[in-house]
Amino acid sequence: MPGESEYDAELVGISKRYGSHEPAVADVSLRIRKGEFLSLLGPSGCGKSTTLRMLAGLETPTTGTVLIAGEDMTRVPANRRPTNLIFQSLALFPHLTVAENVGFGPKLRRRGRTEVRRIVGEMLDLVELGGYADRRPGQLSGGQQQRVAIARALANHPKLLLLDEPLGALDFRLRVQMQRALKKIQQESRTTFVLVTHDQTEAFNVSDRVAVMNGGRLDQVGTPQDLYHAPRTEFVARFLGDTNIIHGEMQGEHFVAGNMTVRVSGPAKAIAVRPEAILVGANASLRTDNVYRGRISDRTFQGASVRVVVDLPGEDKQFVVQRGSDELTSFGVGDDVEIGWPACAGVTLNTAMES
Repeated sequence: MPGESEYDAELVGISKRYGSHEPAVADVSLRIRKGEFLSLLGPSGCGKSTTLRMLAGLETPTTGTVLIAGEDMTRVPANRRPTNLIFQSLALFPHLTVAENVGFGPKLRRRGRTEVRRIVGEMLDLVELGGYADRRPGQLSGGQQQRVAIARALANHPKLLLLDEPLGALDFRLRVQMQRALKKIQQESRTTFVLVTHDQTEAFNVSDRVAVMNGGRLDQVGTPQDLYHAPRTEFVARFLGDTNIIHGEMQGEHFVAGNMTVRVSGPAKAIAVRPEAILVGANASLRTDNVYRGRISDRTFQGASVRVVVDLPGEDKQFVVQRGSDELTSFGVGDDVEIGWPACAGVTLNTAMES
């Protein structure tokens, strides 16, 4: 349609301040694409849930604009927005059947009985609970209750389905199963999902893109692959798994950190090297851009891989290395080894925040 926005939602410079305190959210701008699964990821207190609540209409931005489907919704109340929100506490009606829970929204909107029945059937088929229509929430497992909550939220065909840590109360195995289910439901329904989580693995498992928040600000937005392999800030590099950070300064074409001279792919204030990018070898066995001598101070078997910590003498530096189990079978604690990596494996970081 002419004039229709290519985004289901846009946050334009939104901030939220409570009294005289530091802002909970500070100048966040983010475009959410049609039909994508986006996660807001960050530690507790970083502003991700507040951002979600402003998108849902449960909080009003102190400054900035919230657009949904191209329309200004900044001061439109939650019940008049084309969104639905699922919390960790699912708030299913215990006295209603599964079908009655799912049909509650359409019925409230005065849809006819035949249409409500059709919608309920479609939604239960979508979440693979077609045979559970007559049960009550108390007769379902935690994962099944999650699916009912999703079906109920999708029954009104929202532009955005917003999820605030909905899997936090589930055990690990069920949580992984529900992550797969969430992604499958999102793809089949073609609804835009926005998930708040502090769990990097969860965000990576379900998301098309991830927005990493820190201290109320947006540090970086990208695909899981981009964020992991090309973090822009030290915070993002550290938050998304083990990494080795080297601080120093450029001297000509090289990066100098103490007595270490490091070949890099571009100017940097700091360098991040992922543990799996570092090679380990015996004396003079490595042929790569950056090679240093060290001693293994710790070794941990992790099944498919082995994690070792290598101390560099005289540098007061340690490097975490993670390689396949077969590669490190001959190395143990106390062994002198070489470690090395190509210049392209050292990601140059900007330590400032990225908006």
